[in-house]
Amino acid sequence: GNAIRVWPVDPLVKVFRDAKPVRPQKAHMDAARGEYASFQVVVRADKPVSGLRAAVTPFVKGDDSFAARLPRGARVLDYGCGIGTDLAHLARRGFWLEGLDGTYAFVREARRRAPAAAIRHARFEEAALGLGAYDGIWCNAALIHVPPETLKLEIVKLKAALKAGGWLGLTLA
Repeated sequence: GNAIRVWPVDPLVKVFRDAKPVRPQKAHMDAARGEYASFQVVVRADKPVSGLRAAVTPFVKGDDSFAARLPRGARVLDYGCGIGTDLAHLARRGFWLEGLDGTYAFVREARRRAPAAAIRHARFEEAALGLGAYDGIWCNAALIHVPPETLKLEIVKLKAALKAGGWLGLTLA
């Protein structure tokens, strides 16, 4: 197997490619109105990880770079869909959509905003995802709510749920 380790690190700490893994640190973000917060995640694998593609871009409200990478009609999961704001946007792009959130009130609102999407109520650690099921998975600031030891398991699960060549849109801020 290929063990993948993921942990948050203080954004001011420089992490070198050849550095030995360190004990996970608690990272936090303090931002006042008009300021920016940053978050750094270290990903290490025992063997090279093939087939995992990522694009690191600053997230700006209204940014469409994730959706632009997907073909029309793509099967997309919004993992931690909240009240469905992003689902409604993705629906206008013509994608076949699923959503998942652990707060039932959010699921109800997401269903109202994106009625054509299949939205289910489940916590991340309880959610089963099909292997190679999605062309894209969007996860906007949802995994910030899980502890580091759960975060690494969730990222491995999301990678397994992507089709070959699929895209993971992940924000952690």
